Amino acid sequence: MKIYETGVKYERAFLYLSVSVALFILIPVFLSIRNIPNPLFIILEYVFDISFFCLIFFGILTVIAINKGKIIIYDDKIEIKKFRHIVLPWNEIKDVDIRYKSLVVSPITRKIISRKALEIYTVHGKTFSIEVQDPEKIINIARSRIKL
Repeated sequence: MKIYETGVKYERAFLYLSVSVALFILIPVFLSIRNIPNPLFIILEYVFDISFFCLIFFGILTVIAINKGKIIIYDDKIEIKKFRHIVLPWNEIKDVDIRYKSLVVSPITRKIISRKALEIYTVHGKTFSIEVQDPEKIINIARSRIKL
């Protein structure tokens, strides 16, 4: 049974990327039709230019989203989805901890903004790092389930 889920929503990122790819492919097909009125042709050219930049922008955002990752906690295991799909049963997890990825001072509010990553250590010596919004909650859940 799923206990907790946090991280990037891949469905939204892939939806934006697929819409921009579809526009980038379909607009040249419409532009190749010979009987297009001139105002519609000009509008389609502008939309094609915009869709090209959207394709690049959403492609970069999708790579960033995949790199940040997603974590799903179940009763008997933890799933980590990044570039690879990793499933760790609770008996393979040795410890969990928080690591600060960066500390930046906001120029507008003059407050410190921190990016936190959850680190999961296994009994085999591997470390998995996932950037999540609320790592303290995941640590509390994980430490209550880890068999020491």
